[in-house]
Amino acid sequence: MNQVGVIGAGVMGEALIAALISYGTAPASITISEKRKDRADELRTRYGIKVEDVATNVSKADALLLVVKPQDMATVLDEIKGSINKSAVVITFAAGKKISFIEQGLGTGNPVVRVMPNTPTLVGAGMAAISLGAGVSADQSKFVSGFLAATGKVIEVSEDLQDAVTVLLISLDSLRRWLMALKPLVYLMRMQQLLQCKPLLAQQNCLMNQERVQQPCARMSQAQMEQLQQHWPLLNHINWEMLLPKL
Repeated sequence: MNQVGVIGAGVMGEALIAALISYGTAPASITISEKRKDRADELRTRYGIKVEDVATNVSKADALLLVVKPQDMATVLDEIKGSINKSAVVITFAAGKKISFIEQGLGTGNPVVRVMPNTPTLVGAGMAAISLGAGVSADQSKFVSGFLAATGKVIEVSEDLQDAVTVLLISLDSLRRWLMALKPLVYLMRMQQLLQCKPLLAQQNCLMNQERVQQPCARMSQAQMEQLQQHWPLLNHINWEMLLPKL
């Protein structure tokens, strides 16, 4: 991609900028649009990237990363639809916002890729699930998978699995945070026990030592649990050693 635009430069946005550079994208080819001037200046100094207003950014970008909150997505789409490069691939990181939502909000026919990353992405130990919309080319798909690989593992799933992936990644993040909280205690849970995480998640319990200590791993509705249980094969894609480092 000759020019990459990033809308939203918070913590996740910065992690993606670093991933783009690690992937081989020249900093001068990356342009951000960020409403906080001090934050924009900070990232420009740190990475050598460019800063532009939204309209200028989206008009030049061959790939456009939308790293905004789900509740802000409709406003952003309305703001950029009149200026966007019609051939740019749009990559959305907003949880719960379907490809059709992005397509309809833009109304420009741009190809769309939906990405669901998780928290360890911020430290290069994450897992991202991507879903491709209509019209995404092989080169665009390769670009998205390539730079996301700098943040951890990448899998491609059909969009109807994205909700299950979201629940799964949130659950694993919750489990990881709880396990890290055990650091001051005697840590007896071995990796082979962690690989038995399926029934632990299903029961929403964790076993500490040899006692049955009831501890919520995640707060999921019954419908979410049923959906998650239908897609256990996704667990096979997880790099457990990266997700759950030895304590």
